Amino acid sequence: MLGGSIGLVASIVAELLTGGLGWVFGIPFVLVCAYCAAEVPSTSMRSAIVMPPLVALLVAAVNPLWSGDRGWLIKMLTTLTTMAPALLLATGVAAVIVGVRYWRAKRA
Repeated sequence: MLGGSIGLVASIVAELLTGGLGWVFGIPFVLVCAYCAAEVPSTSMRSAIVMPPLVALLVAAVNPLWSGDRGWLIKMLTTLTTMAPALLLATGVAAVIVGVRYWRAKRA
């Protein structure tokens, strides 16, 4: 819930400030994915790894609505392509945090 709402707000702010998704979206997206991975309950740690791709899909589906252009599907696929580095980084950071939490829980 938190990841989706911050992702949408960051995408709207990025679209208004820069006209596209760039670092204005990427930095909050990676940070909120790291926060969610650190704070998710230990019984549902897998959801922290699945959350970044789902939020990215949600943002890519909603983002073309702000531009007002036609060709929603093409714009959505283009948005997914351009935000791929942030998506990979966010998913990787979340996976590392969840992995460390899992490893620490097994050792305790």
